[in-house]
Amino acid sequence: MKALIWYCKKLEIGNCKLNGSNVSMDVLNSTKKIKEKKVLCPWITVEGKEDVNYFDAFGKDLREMADHFKTNNVIIMPFVHLAYNIPPYEFSFEILMKLKDYLESKKYSVKIAHFGSSKDFKFFSPADEMQVVMRQYPNPQNTIAKKEEKKESIWFNNKAKAVKKTKGKGTKQKPKKEKQIKLKKSQNKSKQKKSMSFFVPIKAEKKPTNKEWVSSLYNLAPSTRKK
Repeated sequence: MKALIWYCKKLEIGNCKLNGSNVSMDVLNSTKKIKEKKVLCPWITVEGKEDVNYFDAFGKDLREMADHFKTNNVIIMPFVHLAYNIPPYEFSFEILMKLKDYLESKKYSVKIAHFGSSKDFKFFSPADEMQVVMRQYPNPQNTIAKKEEKKESIWFNNKAKAVKKTKGKGTKQKPKKEKQIKLKKSQNKSKQKKSMSFFVPIKAEKKPTNKEWVSSLYNLAPSTRKK
């Protein structure tokens, strides 16, 4: 929703002519002729269903001007030219009627200029620092700030998750390290045992010759000696 809020010392609206829309003058609960003094005249462009959620923010901006100019008279002017994509007339009018009810609940005297028509529009707005204000809902600065907060919160949450993961990995790795230390100790012990054992190489003897074999038998068995 966008609003161009004017303060008008004098305001006249009349000579309504239907545009190419299917909006009927008799059906809509709006005023064809208006002549007022000391009024706030917000030119409002409805952009979507979510505009109902911005009535409180709009009410704060309107109250600031109302207190400044000391008036509670409000003339809502439907104004589609502040948006690129224009919603249907019936939909916009429904939102503006809800806005009218909202402002009346805040003790404003409210009228809606005729909707969906060309009209004569005359007003006198004296020079003042708050003569006219332009507002957009939601406030773009707030949306940017919220996006940055979301980014920061996402970054913080991701950082916290990463820290938790590293902590979890550290606690899980402790028993592994202990096991590795035990394995190293056992391996060192086995190495020490192996180093203490002695290896004696056995030399393979050559096969004896016939002469050697006979002489060995002669030496072993004296009874076999020839006398």
